[in-house]
Amino acid sequence: MKLSELDGIVFDMDGVIFDSEVIGLESWERLGKKYGLTNVHENAMKCIGRSTVDTMAILEAAYGDKVSIPELYDEAKAICADIIAERGLPLKSGARELLSYLKERDIKVGLASSTSYKGVIKNLKGAGLLDYFHVVIGGDMIKHSKPQPEIY
Repeated sequence: MKLSELDGIVFDMDGVIFDSEVIGLESWERLGKKYGLTNVHENAMKCIGRSTVDTMAILEAAYGDKVSIPELYDEAKAICADIIAERGLPLKSGARELLSYLKERDIKVGLASSTSYKGVIKNLKGAGLLDYFHVVIGGDMIKHSKPQPEIY
């Protein structure tokens, strides 16, 4: 299939446009050390691309008997925000170039992310990428987030 034959392309955000997963993993590893939690990297990896509800369930199963999962989750989000404020949210290599290439060829581009719509827009605006997307769907805009296909 040729690029010109496509109706459009849909991207994920975390791990595709932004290298945010590295920041998330770093925050969970910090919390693991702080609270003496085991297998943090493995459990955090299970949460990548999942909704908040799914993430909370994964963490509850792993650590619910040791810590308050809502408090742990909020603390992880705060650590991520601190890291992003300090270092910025890194783009994946080639992301801007690919989006520019598609825009130059008038290919419609969408974004489907488990992240909340407000969070997605904030990240895209912050990186100067919002204008590359024709449609943006956040995980809070649908009933069944990823890995269910509804978001697409």
